[in-house]
Amino acid sequence: MKKWIISILIIAVLIVGSIYIFIPSKLTVSSFRYVKEYHNGLLRLIADSTKFSTFLSANTEKNSEGFSYKGVQYKIYKPYSDFIQVEIKSGNIQTISNVFPVNIYRDSSAIQWIVEYNTGFTPWGRIFAYKEAIKIKESISGLLDSMKNYADNTVNIYGFPIEEIALKKDTLILSTYLKTNAYPTVTDIYKQVQKLNDYAVSQKAMADDVPMISVKQIDSLHFETMIGLPINANLQKSGDFAVKHMPFNGKMFVTVVNGGNSNIQNGLKALDLFHQDSKRPMMAIAYQLMITDRSKITDTAKWVTQLYHPVNN
Repeated sequence: MKKWIISILIIAVLIVGSIYIFIPSKLTVSSFRYVKEYHNGLLRLIADSTKFSTFLSANTEKNSEGFSYKGVQYKIYKPYSDFIQVEIKSGNIQTISNVFPVNIYRDSSAIQWIVEYNTGFTPWGRIFAYKEAIKIKESISGLLDSMKNYADNTVNIYGFPIEEIALKKDTLILSTYLKTNAYPTVTDIYKQVQKLNDYAVSQKAMADDVPMISVKQIDSLHFETMIGLPINANLQKSGDFAVKHMPFNGKMFVTVVNGGNSNIQNGLKALDLFHQDSKRPMMAIAYQLMITDRSKITDTAKWVTQLYHPVNN
């Protein structure tokens, strides 16, 4: 009988000892997801409590205490400049977790979510804490899957669908400049387009794409606009007309904007921010490709404009 008791005690001691060995006094739960996004763009998403709340609202159940997902309660605790703290409750576990971006490569980053909490002194407390860790791991992993999908879409970071393309052919641009005392009007622009087209025809060349413009504000009263017309032949510089060359395979950041000048300016700002985040040298000025003939369609809501930002490889 005593042998049985001793055996049971030994087994109990071994079990308890194993619990203390394999379940430490502090547990760390973490999950990691790669994202096709620049580090600074991802940083703005994570460190901005408003954007982070928008993400949580779209992927969790909202309640009076915050957000709930797979049995775990979430609440934004405090945003910092380079990460955000999120309060987590699961069972009797309550702790502050950290969500932050990790710089991986030029155009790739990652999101890491780390949760740490004490498991207590009793063996049953540590077992319970370990079970909660499994639940928390599953919950934050599911949220990170959703966050990866959310962050992979440039619309959620910059407000516009931005992509990088390579030019499929050499492009020659017949160009001229226009100086005005206000933002150039549609009439101003298309007068110059007509001049470019007339000159091209006179030199036995012709347009092979829609016109483009790039508007630069010199000061509060003065604007300088480059107007360009893609043509099918190389021409010599003459007077106010010059030919620019955009080489085959040249890299471009591109987005499409629907609407008038206000939307276009927002698109240009987003494209510029995307370029800043890329940390790649700018090869030429950003420009608008006027897909819609604005001289014929006066309803700006129907305008379609492609924005291009040339960059180094």
